[in-house]
Amino acid sequence: MPAVAVVVDTPLEVCLARQDQRPGPLPGQRWGRAVPTTVVRNQHARTPASLDTLHTKGFARVVRVDQADQPD
Repeated sequence: MPAVAVVVDTPLEVCLARQDQRPGPLPGQRWGRAVPTTVVRNQHARTPASLDTLHTKGFARVVRVDQADQPD
């Protein structure tokens, strides 16, 4: 069965706003559901370049879903 990559193309501002609402780490833990803002910014910036390589990773098809296609 061919593998399909689905990439949700969310604006950085939306990613950061959602990130701010995630809980931090529990006592004694390094990470919670929230990660540092620098991580979110870095991953968001690297996404366009990684899209070009998905076919070389074995995906038969790459589907991009943009903000207009996402539910509120």
